[in-house]
Amino acid sequence: MSRSPKGAAQRARILETAFAVLVEHGYERTSLQRIARAAEVTTSGVMHYFGSRAELFTEVLRHRRRDWEARRPEGDALVNHVEASADNADRAGLVSLFQHLAVEGTDAPGPARDFFIDHYAQGEARLAIAIRARRPDVEEGEARSLARAVIALSDGLQLQWLHDPALDLHAEYRRAVERLLGVRISPTTPSATSAGS
Repeated sequence: MSRSPKGAAQRARILETAFAVLVEHGYERTSLQRIARAAEVTTSGVMHYFGSRAELFTEVLRHRRRDWEARRPEGDALVNHVEASADNADRAGLVSLFQHLAVEGTDAPGPARDFFIDHYAQGEARLAIAIRARRPDVEEGEARSLARAVIALSDGLQLQWLHDPALDLHAEYRRAVERLLGVRISPTTPSATSAGS
């Protein structure tokens, strides 16, 4: 992979293009050829920077996570996790990508598996801390178990939402997490405010 400024800029442009194409078209309808056309490069040019479709698509998820964390660098991990569902509701293509790669990552070693091992470990750790801050009565082991359940709720509701886009993903997820943990999560986004509880 080129590390020259020009090469780094080209790689970033391809990644941004892949992100946009996946948001618009989703996992199943996004090929390397479609991304290459949109980025005005050849398929070989895409492969030069990313090596494989799986590597590129996994990097899109990393890019999305970095983007989200840059916009919400501080604060309650539990609130941030719930608010991410509102952001996801505008990006069905990325939710579809996430669901597909999560399953594919269970089959064999590769970039998707590495991403999801890290993704779930970081999420569990951050959420467990946030849960204990809100629920001091909960022991660390139980907080981690609850954190895994919060993540499972998110993944499961997103899958249901892909099948039924009429589902209010953000409101449903927030209410489910509140019931699970016995806490109130203050809405901070317009969609959360309008949804009520």
